[in-house]
Amino acid sequence: MSTKTNEVHQFEKILVATGARAANPLASKLDPSSCKNLHLLRSEADAARLVGALEDSQGKKEKEIVIIGGGYIGTEVAAGVAGWAQQGLVKSVTIVNMDPTLMHRVFAAGGSAAAAVVPEFLEKMMVENSKSNGEPVIKVFNGARIADIATNAADEIVSSVKLASGETLACDLCVLATGATPNTEILETCGVKFGPRKHVQVDSGSLQLLDATSGEAIDGAFAAGDCITRTVGADLEVVEHVGHARSSGKHAAMGMMGENATRISIRKKVRREGNDVTYLIPLRSRQCYL
Repeated sequence: MSTKTNEVHQFEKILVATGARAANPLASKLDPSSCKNLHLLRSEADAARLVGALEDSQGKKEKEIVIIGGGYIGTEVAAGVAGWAQQGLVKSVTIVNMDPTLMHRVFAAGGSAAAAVVPEFLEKMMVENSKSNGEPVIKVFNGARIADIATNAADEIVSSVKLASGETLACDLCVLATGATPNTEILETCGVKFGPRKHVQVDSGSLQLLDATSGEAIDGAFAAGDCITRTVGADLEVVEHVGHARSSGKHAAMGMMGENATRISIRKKVRREGNDVTYLIPLRSRQCYL
């Protein structure tokens, strides 16, 4: 392996586990480091900053929250933030979801049967369970497009979000939950194959990197975690989830050691009839992604 400073490192096995960062589709206009009420959510520090803003007693008492994105992060933040309504700190939580349903990219992948049922049920339960004084705190706009984001003159505060359908959403706090950008720029000149969103492509057996020209596995080179994409069934999929990050790391490690990676599974514990039951989900099964 050669670096840009012409250092050469020999290896027998190499693992790419560079992870991903929160995507910011508004980067050309707004920077969370200078926009006081705009939040990305990826790290513990990000979460602490968001909680601090919600509990800020010097700001507006009942805050109107706008969450852009209806995937894992967007739905979890909405459910959590709605709890502050009971303390009188949150007035409304609006999810602006670009996809047709909540969690669409999770449940619609590969034509899952859950795609027709689970998102609708999830939205219904979120809205119903968010009621404060008899009124739902959470509102969801599916298939939405953003026409404009209004800020103050110094771009320090997001004041409202206007949708293409004409609605204008007042905004005291805005959370961007629009997925992740893989940290793969370091590999752009290395001849590896990339997916459409710049994740590195790996084979589905031992998670070896694929050659950009031949499409074949590169001997001794592996990748795992949020920076990878691979073919599952007929689809090229990306799974941005902690369970996948952990299991793919184990999968790649076994592949690097030459062990049978097809035997790897995710161990989960569930409650069944009052007892803890441990069961295994094979890593190569689509179910491990859910």
